[in-house]
This record gives sequence, structure tokens and C-alpha cells, in this order.
Amino acid sequence: MKKPFVGLNRYQIGWPPLGWAYLYLDFGLLKNMSHQEALTKLEAMGYEPSLRLKQTADGIIPCALLKVVELDDPTSPDSPFEDIIEMLQIAFDGAVRSPSGRPKGYLRNIGLDPENLPAIAEEELEPVG
Repeated sequence: MKKPFVGLNRYQIGWPPLGWAYLYLDFGLLKNMSHQEALTKLEAMGYEPSLRLKQTADGIIPCALLKVVELDDPTSPDSPFEDIIEMLQIAFDGAVRSPSGRPKGYLRNIGLDPENLPAIAEEELEPVG
């Protein structure tokens, strides 16, 4: 089953389509803080988190969608969140993810099989940036 893009289903997080990226907090990866504490911290940082669900081989994991952006250049290796990702990773002990929809050629060049993206997403890729 192919995962939907967040813009097509207001409840789920899936792999973004070509030319889009998003930033989210994976509650399943949180350490040393409750879900409510994380939401409160995100709101204090100026975010308006939208709760989503991520389906993995192990079950359903709650997430907080923080931002969805259209990429200026889908072939660029630069993350649209590079100015904030490091700070968020520190604040939330590595529980922030930022997948980007890239062309198949780009994904093959960095060693990913574009036909296997749902499985790759379940393996929790390290965030870009």
C-alpha cells in the first residue's frame, strides 16, 4: 500500500511527492519528555503542530506535523529546513524528521531505491541537514 502525501489526507504522514518536503516530530522517538510536554514546547517555539499518524510495520505512531514546503529545486541536496533542523534535533533528542520528495535519479545517486520508499520511510531515515 502506497503512503499518501500529507496534503491529501489530513490524518496521515506519508512520503512527500516530488518537489515537496515536510518537517515533523515523531512522538515514538521522544526521550525524556511526554507528548504533552513536546507539544507545549513546540507551541512555545512558535509552531502550530498538527497531529498526524504514521503507519509503520510495527503499528501506528503519532506525529506532530510542523511545516510543509514546496522545494525550490527538487534536485538540490540542500534541506529546506537546514537553518532550524539542528536546533530542533537538539531540543527533541533526535525525534524530528524532514523527508523530501526527490526525483528518482537523485534518490538513486544517494543510494536509495525509489521503488522501495515506503519501506525506507519505515526504517526511519536520518533527517536531512
